[in-house]
Amino acid sequence: MPVTALGRARPAQPDLASATYGPMYRTKLRDGAVAGPNFAGGYTVVLWGCGTGCQILSVVDPRTGRLSGQTLLTANGVQYRRDSRLLYVDPPTPEQPDNCASCGTPAFYEWRDGRFIPVGSGPHPHLGGPRPWQTDCAPQDTFSVSKTGPYTCPTPSR
Repeated sequence: MPVTALGRARPAQPDLASATYGPMYRTKLRDGAVAGPNFAGGYTVVLWGCGTGCQILSVVDPRTGRLSGQTLLTANGVQYRRDSRLLYVDPPTPEQPDNCASCGTPAFYEWRDGRFIPVGSGPHPHLGGPRPWQTDCAPQDTFSVSKTGPYTCPTPSR
């Protein structure tokens, strides 16, 4: 999923108010955004730990500082490139056993129009799962991604 232009601008400060998780993770987002564009031509992937075997991934637009409305939960990290919109979440590593229960589920996502779009037949569990903040859900967050059924963004509690 190549991109045609690679951004080189000095990154803006993250707009912490642009996503509900922004204020909670302000230090990690600010520290990560300083690196500048490292993904999809002109975006910055920021990854931080949320416990043993848990990471949260966000994307920052370095031109505006806007944070992605969606985040991905990973168990084994992510692979990505500056010249591609493709993310490989929970990639297997040579040292992990075949039956590793805590290594996550390998899956691909495309970063398109400010959203993580599942690639392939799934499963794609990284969009779901508990978050310690109110999620930014929209009707387009429902995907048929596996034989176990669609991922549906949870209904916000009021």
